[in-house]
Amino acid sequence: MTQTIVLCSLIVLLVMVNLYEKHKATKREQDLLNRLMSDTLGEYASTVKYLKEKPKKPEKEEPVNEDDITYPVD
Repeated sequence: MTQTIVLCSLIVLLVMVNLYEKHKATKREQDLLNRLMSDTLGEYASTVKYLKEKPKKPEKEEPVNEDDITYPVD
């Protein structure tokens, strides 16, 4: 019984390590691909900086009241 628990724990640990290594390798490959696709170092650096910053969500606009709308008169 103890051997089964140890073996199952080992298998779970190995699967977790494998998934972690796959994730790291994918990030590294994506970074290398981004470096190859950019024309200059400045372009790559600005793109990386833009991607690291989280884009701001647009603020919810309040509904416009029809009485507040003014139409231009010629």
